[in-house]
Amino acid sequence: MLFIGGLIGLVAVMPYTVALIGGILQRIALPLPILLGLQFLQGAIVLAIAVGLGLLVSRKIGLGAPALEAWLYRRTAVKPHTFPISVAVGAAVGILIVLLVYFVFLRLMSKLPVALEAAIPLWKRFLACFYGGLYEELLMRFFILSLFLWLISKVWRGPDARPTRAAFWTVNIVVAVLFGLGHMPLASQIMPVTVVTIVYVLLLNGIAALAFGYLYWQRGLEAAMVAHFSADLVLYVAAPTFLT
Repeated sequence: MLFIGGLIGLVAVMPYTVALIGGILQRIALPLPILLGLQFLQGAIVLAIAVGLGLLVSRKIGLGAPALEAWLYRRTAVKPHTFPISVAVGAAVGILIVLLVYFVFLRLMSKLPVALEAAIPLWKRFLACFYGGLYEELLMRFFILSLFLWLISKVWRGPDARPTRAAFWTVNIVVAVLFGLGHMPLASQIMPVTVVTIVYVLLLNGIAALAFGYLYWQRGLEAAMVAHFSADLVLYVAAPTFLT
């Protein structure tokens, strides 16, 4: 089910991607449907690896997808108020990023694609939210964060055999930087790469990644997914619609 959810996110983002950088994609010497098919295949292979290894290593450090496991195995449900808290955290992250964009970075960067994103149809921007909430969380939190935490737990763990809080935050920061770097290729296609651009991409994505990583650590994968989806609703749907 996790794999299917990730595939849904992978497909859902394609209309948004084509609308955002379709002109660049058309310059590649392949028909657009074939190019999208190859991107889907590549993403599906990465997703299969991420889910498979994520299931393996997350269990070793007491993490996972508690809501899904409760439904599948009739276990105890997630912690109380998990999903309202996740929605609130995600919305707060989205609002914070919007404030930083409009009151800080728009004054420093003349090439931010705010108007370009606002021109993309609402339904495409809405579908793009599923990519972050599903695919990126499976890759970055369920797989990469779990893997790094499992590795660091070999040398830095508490009496419960789980990584210590300090170890978690060390790994969470590293993964947040990787999450930001993962957005640099797309950013480089739609704006000039400068020092300010790098700070912009790393800082804004890093803030989000730290919050989602903490929710994963404390409340499970679904909490991080809901928070990421909620943040993207603010960033992709609400902000471009009402602030441009």
